[in-house]
Amino acid sequence: MLKREYRLCLRRDFNRVYRRGQSIAVPAFVLYRWKNGGGAPRLGFSVSKKIGKAVVRNRIKRRFRAAVREEFSCFDAGYDYIFVVRRAALDMDYAALRAAIVKGAVAAGRKH
Repeated sequence: MLKREYRLCLRRDFNRVYRRGQSIAVPAFVLYRWKNGGGAPRLGFSVSKKIGKAVVRNRIKRRFRAAVREEFSCFDAGYDYIFVVRRAALDMDYAALRAAIVKGAVAAGRKH
């Protein structure tokens, strides 16, 4: 699990990133990014009920959290990130998911 200071938890924080942030789309997810003015990157995860039942949604969130934890250095300090998971992520193996996360983080950094 990510430490508390690296997590987005509040609804108002999610809404702020959705409204003001930039988005990058890759097949497995859409990544929203917004400058938070803080020191550490904060990350949040969103999985729609369209993806599946609670067991499926929780499993994919666990996989994303684990992959993000291993690739945490790819995320710029002072930004909030939200991963909106797409159905394609369900069929990806773990290595491909990690590669997609790195690709999305790098693309989000270049777009800014």
